[in-house]
Amino acid sequence: MSTKMSPQTGMVCYSAWSAIVGALLLLFSIWGYSTDPMAGNENLYLMVLALFHGIFAIWFWEGKGLRPFAPATVYSRTLLGAIYWLVAWLAIQDGGALGLPAYVITGYIMYLVIQGGVDILGGLGSAVSLSRDKADAATAGELEVGVPWNLEIKNRFAFALYMVFLGAWILVNTEGFLTFFYLPISEFSVSGRASPLVPGPVHLVGVLIWVLAVYNFIAIKYRLTPLITAGVRGGLFTCVFVLLLVLAGVLHPITLLLPAVDLISVGLILIYRA
Repeated sequence: MSTKMSPQTGMVCYSAWSAIVGALLLLFSIWGYSTDPMAGNENLYLMVLALFHGIFAIWFWEGKGLRPFAPATVYSRTLLGAIYWLVAWLAIQDGGALGLPAYVITGYIMYLVIQGGVDILGGLGSAVSLSRDKADAATAGELEVGVPWNLEIKNRFAFALYMVFLGAWILVNTEGFLTFFYLPISEFSVSGRASPLVPGPVHLVGVLIWVLAVYNFIAIKYRLTPLITAGVRGGLFTCVFVLLLVLAGVLHPITLLLPAVDLISVGLILIYRA
């Protein structure tokens, strides 16, 4: 009997891991936000990272049986893990110059090192599994390349382009993005600091938005209906998450503009499916 892990099993495990890390990161950030006003802004962006872990848990669960999706996760996780380790190294070198509490820097570095390692190992493990897997390209019978460019597909394509723009804005002009949406300024985004800029949680959010955009493009190219469904669920998850933070007084109401595009996209898809 073969003991090798299949691509499907690996993706299920990664989905579970993402859900667990998201929950732990959310608890850590809520505790930090409520007990330490000095680091409140950074803990807020750790909450957003926790949100993305929840979203990726949904995507990997829905995409567990989709052969076209698996190769994209190999490249994305391996590259993402390398980025996490690079950021961890920069934080170790210059994190002390940020003026943040030690527990924030230490917790951030631990998260980067562990998550980076899981991403790299998971990506490489999936690559090995895929090289041995001789199954058909649509192992779950969900490959629908022949489906025309209907409203649902066009909707996801437009939203993926929006995410590419949003991620670029966050990474290229972080302070401008935060100011425009009345989001608190991150210490990691303050310009003019003597020490080299250390990418912070807010910058990782920009990278994860790009990764999610790539996953949407994969879903569009191969007409992977379960992944489009994952996008709908993730969009609703994001809308509720931001709304709760606004109602709690953590975020300014204008921040609702960010999930508004997602809500419109999800709404159009649900109407189309009705």
